[in-house]
Amino acid sequence: MLVVIAVALSTVGAGVGWKLQQHHHPGAAAAPPPAVLRLAPASGVYIGPGDPAQLADFGHWRKLPVRFAADYLPSASWQDISAPLWLLRQWQGSGLRLMLGVPMLPGHGSTSVAAGARGAYNGYFHKLAQNLVHYGAGTASLRIGWEMNGNWYAWSAVSDPAAWIAYYRNIVTTMRSVPGARFTFIWNPNIGTRTMDAETAYPGDAYVDQIGVDIYDWEWNTPDATPQSRWAWIATHQNGLDWVASFARRHHEPISLPEWGLAQRHENMNGGGGDDPYFISHLLDWAAVHHVVSEVYFNNGTHRLAHFPKAEQEYLRIERSLALLQASPHAQRLTASAGQSAAGAAAG
Repeated sequence: MLVVIAVALSTVGAGVGWKLQQHHHPGAAAAPPPAVLRLAPASGVYIGPGDPAQLADFGHWRKLPVRFAADYLPSASWQDISAPLWLLRQWQGSGLRLMLGVPMLPGHGSTSVAAGARGAYNGYFHKLAQNLVHYGAGTASLRIGWEMNGNWYAWSAVSDPAAWIAYYRNIVTTMRSVPGARFTFIWNPNIGTRTMDAETAYPGDAYVDQIGVDIYDWEWNTPDATPQSRWAWIATHQNGLDWVASFARRHHEPISLPEWGLAQRHENMNGGGGDDPYFISHLLDWAAVHHVVSEVYFNNGTHRLAHFPKAEQEYLRIERSLALLQASPHAQRLTASAGQSAAGAAAG
């Protein structure tokens, strides 16, 4: 019998690499130890707005089904944010759980985080929650005001973190109050933004279900970086991956990677990694080692995997290895056992 196992190999002080191991055993083989059958994060992808067919095609291509649909609410107006009916209708009936980027403010300049902190916009988010529940998305994962530690969105926390926190809390409290709402709220800074320390915009554990972080393969203004030095920078600089792991552990929150991707060489002041399979393997390994609950590749625009043939092959190799792992009877039994243990712990 041929048993195919995907193993995350780690070494002290170095990166880790996925390896596909094939074990030939005559007759019935003993189950591998649980440590070998490391379960990967739930895997999603962003293709473009409201396109279940393309999402299914992506899952077929990599031979690993997409577990949830990542998308972004439009933000030209409050109507866009509170009643994104076209988008919700597109996903309705797809059978996929949604992970949504939720803008805190529309694009025009007559609104402010300070007004949101005073409760001025609570009604819009109450309406949004009602619409999500109505269209079957009452269990959606919501990235409220994502990348707040940067200065490129209207809801940036840089100038007034206290107001941003108060506004975020208002949104969460309002949306939780709607009957049928069982949302997961992801607090979602950008990795390593130097404009502020992300921790100063943390709204508190009572308002957060997961710690999310957005990551792209770049080191700002460093065109000569090697894949190894760029990965080290991603891991170790302010609000890098080392901080994410430590912060989540201190707050007893699971980690999510709601948006990650490769980057063209010219991006971020010529700091992009280009066709970089090293980044692919190390990020997915990091996700496995740190028990990341979900990851979403941003397969759109300049970040599309098709632009990076070597990295695309590495991504495909890993995802297809995981598909084989998840299909194995040993992994299915381990998953069932873990689910029963978790249910027992919750009941206790």
